[in-house]
Amino acid sequence: MPGGLVRLYGRGYTEVTFARVAVLTGAKEAIIHKEFHLSTADPKIVGIERVRSVGRTNYDVANQLSNLELEAIHSATSKELRHANIPLRVKNTFDPQNDGTVITRDYVSDTPQAEIIAGLRGVHALEFFKPDMVGVNDYDADILKTLKSYAARVIMKASNANTITHYLAGAPEAMAPVVKALEEDFPTASIAIRR
Repeated sequence: MPGGLVRLYGRGYTEVTFARVAVLTGAKEAIIHKEFHLSTADPKIVGIERVRSVGRTNYDVANQLSNLELEAIHSATSKELRHANIPLRVKNTFDPQNDGTVITRDYVSDTPQAEIIAGLRGVHALEFFKPDMVGVNDYDADILKTLKSYAARVIMKASNANTITHYLAGAPEAMAPVVKALEEDFPTASIAIRR
């Protein structure tokens, strides 16, 4: 492949290679060491006394963290290990006596709870409102095509009968051309964007 693994996966290439080796060797568990615990929140934001090591979670949560661009587990690493049903243990290099956090395919907490609090700066809600789109399926596909042409990264979306809201990551100046293009494509829709 042109540019190799570094171009394809960025800094995550070592994790992806590590996961591939674990799959090829049929590892019972993959252990990765990081300079931090997989914590319930960012200690730099909420304070070290308010966080704890997660302990156990699943690959769905790991994927959500990756989607928020948090340096937890690379999404390709998660995918490789999940498909092979290999648990991943994330340990803190500077706290070797701590068992770390084990990520598995099927873990579910005994009681419903928030496992990790995380966020992303620079998120914009792009709201597309058109009362006559109820029952018509093409609107979402057409909106996504426009978003893709402007390389707008979709974090999440929500929709109802009349409204589709895409939550986009990016700089404010990158959002104006997207809105303009959608307004040109859908002149009778009401389109708004806000942080």
